[in-house]
Amino acid sequence: MKQIINSGWKEFDKQTNCITTGNAYCNTQYSGFIRPYKETECNGFTKPQGDLLAFDLQPFKRFRMPKAIEDVLRDKNREKSVILYMFFITNKEGRVEPFSWVLTDYDYNLITYRLVVHWKQNYYKRLNATIEALQYITN
Repeated sequence: MKQIINSGWKEFDKQTNCITTGNAYCNTQYSGFIRPYKETECNGFTKPQGDLLAFDLQPFKRFRMPKAIEDVLRDKNREKSVILYMFFITNKEGRVEPFSWVLTDYDYNLITYRLVVHWKQNYYKRLNATIEALQYITN
């Protein structure tokens, strides 16, 4: 069953089938838990510092992440996992166009978000879609 999304941005609302927390790959959302740089243990194995962080970021590598978001994720003093969300639309050519990056802590409390808006795009549509999504992913 499709969620009813009412952000006011028809393109996003129509494409969205699900907005959820944690690891997700949906029509308009990619998200995942991102471990801290210093975390080295996984499934009984020990990895070098930074390897698990790099692994967690792999699905997002092909997109241009805002520097403010990347700085939080790559902070070597961060001690807890966070959840990274990327919201997007798929354009008429079939390309994924990210418009919002959101970080929450492990308990779904908002840390920060950044909008991606180019000069020909409507800022308020993207902001309203992000605000709509925040209702589903934050406390």
